[in-house]
Amino acid sequence: MSPAKKYLVALFVVFLHFSGQITSMTGVGNRYFFRWSRNDATALVLDVFLIALVVTLLVLGLGWLVRRLNWPRVERFLGHVFLVALASGLLAAFPRFTNDHPNVVQLIWMVAMAVIGFSLAWSRSKLVTWAANFCLIFSPLVFILSAQMFTWDTWHDPPQTEFAARQAQEPKTPVFLFAFDEWSYPRSTEQDRFLPLFKNLNKLCGQSIVFRQARSPSEDTKYSLPRLIYQTDLGFVWHDGNTYWVDGDKETPATETPSLFQLARQNSYNTYLVGWHLPFSRIVGPQVDYCHSYLYHEKRLTLPGEMAFAAYRNMQYWTDPVSHRLWELLRERQFTMNWLRLNTGFRAEVRSLLADCSDNTFALFHGPLPHAPFIFNADGSYRGPCMEHEPEAYRRHLGYLDTYVGRVVDQLRAVGRFDNALLILTSDHGWRLDRDPAFCKGPDWKRRVPLIIKLPGQQSGHVIDETFCSTQLKPLFEAVFRGQHNTRKLTRLVQDLATPP
Repeated sequence: MSPAKKYLVALFVVFLHFSGQITSMTGVGNRYFFRWSRNDATALVLDVFLIALVVTLLVLGLGWLVRRLNWPRVERFLGHVFLVALASGLLAAFPRFTNDHPNVVQLIWMVAMAVIGFSLAWSRSKLVTWAANFCLIFSPLVFILSAQMFTWDTWHDPPQTEFAARQAQEPKTPVFLFAFDEWSYPRSTEQDRFLPLFKNLNKLCGQSIVFRQARSPSEDTKYSLPRLIYQTDLGFVWHDGNTYWVDGDKETPATETPSLFQLARQNSYNTYLVGWHLPFSRIVGPQVDYCHSYLYHEKRLTLPGEMAFAAYRNMQYWTDPVSHRLWELLRERQFTMNWLRLNTGFRAEVRSLLADCSDNTFALFHGPLPHAPFIFNADGSYRGPCMEHEPEAYRRHLGYLDTYVGRVVDQLRAVGRFDNALLILTSDHGWRLDRDPAFCKGPDWKRRVPLIIKLPGQQSGHVIDETFCSTQLKPLFEAVFRGQHNTRKLTRLVQDLATPP
């Protein structure tokens, strides 16, 4: 077989090993959360073609050596190593099947190794030749599918950091909205009172409005955060590189729909959004002045770095026991370190923003706490790699959330903006992996979240027991943005919003 044909065979086999990762990106939802870009497509295609080239050169070199040394048995053995690689690639091409049926995969491996062993022992076997011809026949698919990757819609979400700050012509009330991730009300309270571990939060509740029956707009972040930002309960979809609100059969681009940020800017506010996981700039577009969303799925900034990381990520799709075990060992540390960097970066950015912001500031922070992995102690110190999902580990992160809230309040006091601020603490949804029936009561237990509102100038606490969704808060934002800062009037407004019609 000519070197060119050997390269095509190697190209097809390598492509099969990457096909699981490529297949996962065919879904627009995965590309949306992964922030798919042309750089990602380039990295994957280059990985396939360059690794195939290295494999081809290695095969040519080994073939020359064994022929030079007249080792026909070694040459035959190497041909059957190719069969093992092909079998591994074919299994990697069906990641959903291999994940759902691990016992069947083991059986397939046993049968494949038996067949390959029989072929190796039978000198007349042409299995290697047939397999090579099979790869040659289907090798054009590599070029076709590689080209298609560059036609997929992209969700690249670069940070928006530079803007000309607005100067307010009249006194303004700073507004800070913290939407913590997976903060469960049932797990945080006992008999509708926050647990004693929430020392800072309980102190804040003493001068805030506390909702005991608050609901998030959805049990899933991808819907609840956009609905919170736009104060709507409409359907939310994404396709063709854009996000849309769905009302019946009509789809309206989200970036053309007024959000809380647009409302704030119309009233001379500077707007900020710092979050993670979602491509927020593709959701709100130019309506927000400063936007930065941290990546949940780690990526590299340079093309060579992303090529190396894509090759490393690809190990999760391999089905042989050695690669699978190695991936699990490496993944725990890599995933943990990314989570540590994400949390550290988020904290630093929020701290910097709170220190430098003006009174005419509206900022929404989608915080990663108390979301897993639970790698922090209650004081915020790094505990170490942890992939468990036990209630005690979740409770530790609740303690850290309280520590973090205390630091935010202390910083706002230090810069003289706490008393005058509208401060809202809530969550996108509860702890979705909770399995304790005592905390999973009712059809919408995943949506039951804390909601704490500290009004400008508020000094005493109030409790509201009516069921209330955080998408009902728009009139409160409107009143504050337009200059209303009378505590009594704002309290009455919130109570009216919570009163059933």
